[in-house]
Amino acid sequence: MNNLTSQLDPKIQQLLQTLRARIKMYVWAEGISLGVIWVASMFWVGLAMDYLPILVGANELSSVARAILLVVVTAAFGYILYRWVFQRAFVAFSDRSMAILLERQFSNFNDSLVTSVTLKKNSTRAATPTNDNNETDAVNDVTYSRQMLSETVDSALLSLRGVDVNQVFNKRLLLKRVALAIALVASVTLFAVTNESMANLAMRRLYLLDGEKWERAAHIQIAGVSVIRDNFTGYDFQTPEQLNFIQGHVKVARGAALRILIQADGNKQIPERCSFHYETADGLSGQRRLIKEGGAPEQDQYFVLADNPINGISESLEFEIVGHDHRIGPFYIDVVESPEISQVTLDYEYPAYTELLPVEDQDWIPGRTSLPLGTSVKLNLLTNKPVQQLHIVDSTVAQYLVTYTDIEDARNSKQIPVSILSQSATPADAPQLWSESQLANLTNAAGTKMQFTLENQQLCACDESQNILETNSAIRCLTASGQQLIVQLAGDRSAFPFPVEHLNQDLVLNVSLLDIDGIISNEPFIVGIAALADKAPSVEIGLMGIGTAVTPDVIIPVTGTVSDDYGVQSSWFDVQLDEGDPLKFSITLVEGDQVQAPLDFREQRAADLRAELKPGEKINLSVRANDNYDLQGDPNIGSSSQFTLDVVTPTELLAGLERRELSLRQRYELIIAEVQGMRDSLQLVLESATQLENNTTDSTSEAEPEDNDGNQLSPEEKKLREQSLRLLRTQRAIVQSQKSNQESLGIAISFDDIRLQLMNNRVDTEDHKNRLLQKISDPLRLICEVEFPALDIELTELETIIGGKTSQIDQAASALDRADVVLLKMSVVLDNMLELETYNELIDLIRGLIDDQEQINEKTQQERKKQVLDLLK
Repeated sequence: MNNLTSQLDPKIQQLLQTLRARIKMYVWAEGISLGVIWVASMFWVGLAMDYLPILVGANELSSVARAILLVVVTAAFGYILYRWVFQRAFVAFSDRSMAILLERQFSNFNDSLVTSVTLKKNSTRAATPTNDNNETDAVNDVTYSRQMLSETVDSALLSLRGVDVNQVFNKRLLLKRVALAIALVASVTLFAVTNESMANLAMRRLYLLDGEKWERAAHIQIAGVSVIRDNFTGYDFQTPEQLNFIQGHVKVARGAALRILIQADGNKQIPERCSFHYETADGLSGQRRLIKEGGAPEQDQYFVLADNPINGISESLEFEIVGHDHRIGPFYIDVVESPEISQVTLDYEYPAYTELLPVEDQDWIPGRTSLPLGTSVKLNLLTNKPVQQLHIVDSTVAQYLVTYTDIEDARNSKQIPVSILSQSATPADAPQLWSESQLANLTNAAGTKMQFTLENQQLCACDESQNILETNSAIRCLTASGQQLIVQLAGDRSAFPFPVEHLNQDLVLNVSLLDIDGIISNEPFIVGIAALADKAPSVEIGLMGIGTAVTPDVIIPVTGTVSDDYGVQSSWFDVQLDEGDPLKFSITLVEGDQVQAPLDFREQRAADLRAELKPGEKINLSVRANDNYDLQGDPNIGSSSQFTLDVVTPTELLAGLERRELSLRQRYELIIAEVQGMRDSLQLVLESATQLENNTTDSTSEAEPEDNDGNQLSPEEKKLREQSLRLLRTQRAIVQSQKSNQESLGIAISFDDIRLQLMNNRVDTEDHKNRLLQKISDPLRLICEVEFPALDIELTELETIIGGKTSQIDQAASALDRADVVLLKMSVVLDNMLELETYNELIDLIRGLIDDQEQINEKTQQERKKQVLDLLK
């Protein structure tokens, strides 16, 4: 074994080394070409993904998408280098592996090359022990003869002739990859040479993630989004109708009408059409067409929606505009609630004359809120969201502009949230706007420069030395130009107090709002308060026991009420005689508003001769009252209806009352006659019921023996007819009883009135008045309150049993008896009336004799005077 050579033949060694070098060259060439192919092809893919969408109006790839693409390209390129270059190019290839590769490619070696390399390798191991980990076959320590090894090597050397190691490689595949890589590199190079700016931008966008966009053939932009306010009657707060997008967002009111105007640059290609792509907050997406509006060649072209405008937008919207190859967006229209007055409460103080307590936090009710004239009111306006400004119009006074802002605290330089109210000179003028510089130079009415601070959570005005000048919920101050401002502490921009010093007329305020989103209220909110003029006291009275004629010594009883919303100051009788000034007699009210004061003319005449009444005069009497109203002029005076009374002598009054008694007696006789008729009808009911139960036929019965056609009635038909007649007579009796009851009660009341007139006029005797009360009025009331109701009960029970199987005789007899009782008692009262009438006639006779005697005495005296005068002649 030591005699064997350990070296391969130089030719074989050179062949193997050449193959090893060629393999490494192939690996590098293949790996680099694949990397170049990947990078160059992905350049075109990335360029297509980034640029081609703009040709159809889409956007470029976003920076995130390009970053992801760059990461993918870089990672794949690194993988290619690792997989096809580094993992293979630095591997150590053994001689035996190279020999096997050649044996597989060239069959003429017949394993001589592998055997030669293997035997030489083993002989080397025998001479120099090694631990070759690259060999996996176990080799025994044997000794080969020199002859065998020499023959094998010679055979391998003979087979080397005509061996080309290049045939081991797939040259076509490598050439394809190299050619493809060269072509791709050439295309990129050509693109960079022919369109340097575009290639440069592509490199920066794809590999440096530059945000610069691709150049477009067309260029469009949003010229404006306008809010259409047709028939708008509110205050616009000098806000522009055209809205500007801030970071792609614009806010509009729910339900607003929008007009979107798109401008295409005339210096570039004018798009043939533009489209509006949108998606709502609910996920509803769509597209709408834009049409051209105006424009001329070489000038900018404008586009608007085909169904311009967008009416009644109700939810937020995201949209993009596409014109040819230019796409702008996304833009966002954020729909917010329009500002509005959500609640109005009132704090008010009534005028002093009402003597009512102040009221706070009273809900304002539209169309139903009213307050007395002169009331001091503070309206608390609550909005549904914070606002920047309020505009308030009082069409009879002025316009007001309320602005929320922050002013610096004079003591600690902190910001104080305030509301500043400015007022116009006339209702037709808009309030003047103030500036921040004017706020820094405010003065009070005395000309002292004012600053502001907080003390105990109240707004205070102080001078430059920080001395407190005023502490108030609303501080009045003046600008350098003389404009008056009212500064109030504003803790909440959703609430504003608006004071009205005195409610002198109906108040109508139109309130417009501008919120913090720059949204104007759709329509002015109208707050109305009716100013109620103080009404005169209500005087409702009546004369008790007084007719149209009175005597000079009359007492006039007056009953009723005198009331006023806010109290009565005084009340009095107002008496106007034929001659002289009106007379006033004070009245003291009972229980606050009750009038129960008689006017005694005999007593008043004793105190004041002007109150003397003379027969033949007329009295105009009324009750008047005044209230506590003290705002404008004299208090309000209320008056009752006027009563006109004739002044007569007692004799004339008695004669009139006697005539009235006679009339009442005649009327009463008619009532008795009607009751008598009712009683006779009940008698017929009793007779009919008796005949029905005895099954007899009375020839005097009013039941018709024949019908209208002259046909004989059957017994059953006659029974039904008799029953109907009884029922009808009973029902008529019930109506007549109730009617006679009411009329009799009226007679009793009239006799009471006659008695009261006798008393109030101080005429007639006590006996006469007692007769009226005890023999006529009281008995009549007893009949009306007891006898007639008892009769009604009997008649109602009779009506109920008619037609039934119960016997009707007893009930009919009972009702008839009750009617007889009523008639009897009414006749007694009638006899009393006749007796009274006889009594009155006797009195009249005596009164006549007295009058005749007085006349005779008067004539006798006259005659004596005449005789005496004749004797003196």
